[in-house]
Amino acid sequence: MSLDAGAFGNRLGVEDAYRFARGEEVMASSGHKAKLSRPLDFLVVSDHSDNMGFATDLIAGKPNILADPTGKKWYDMMQRGQGNAAALDLIDKFSRGVFPEKLMYVPGTSAYSAAWKITVDAAEKYNEPGKFTAFIGYEWTSQVAAGQQPASCRHLP
Repeated sequence: MSLDAGAFGNRLGVEDAYRFARGEEVMASSGHKAKLSRPLDFLVVSDHSDNMGFATDLIAGKPNILADPTGKKWYDMMQRGQGNAAALDLIDKFSRGVFPEKLMYVPGTSAYSAAWKITVDAAEKYNEPGKFTAFIGYEWTSQVAAGQQPASCRHLP
């Protein structure tokens, strides 16, 4: 779900990941059928704590992202197969604290909440105690501009 995966070509969804982990055949982002020879016991499908849901929405070309010039630039780059360059630019802007404020997905925003709900709902759907464990989790983002707390921490009580 994260920028790391999306920028490098992953287009599978959360449910595809769980189905694959449990041993079902899926169509990989490359267009090839993929199936594990032996199912996994557990999996966590995660996104980053900061900007959770942003990469998925960027790839989908959501209107709120395309309305921002920088968001539109990143979307166009990804459409042209320049996902790596878009990701590096995005990460650079985030780490220097110049990420467009209108594009920030932080706790309490509807986009962030929607991404978290997708994460939780999918894990609960695919969790089968004693057979397959679907963990609910996220990757805490530790890359922060000097002297700032991560956006995810600024909104904690």
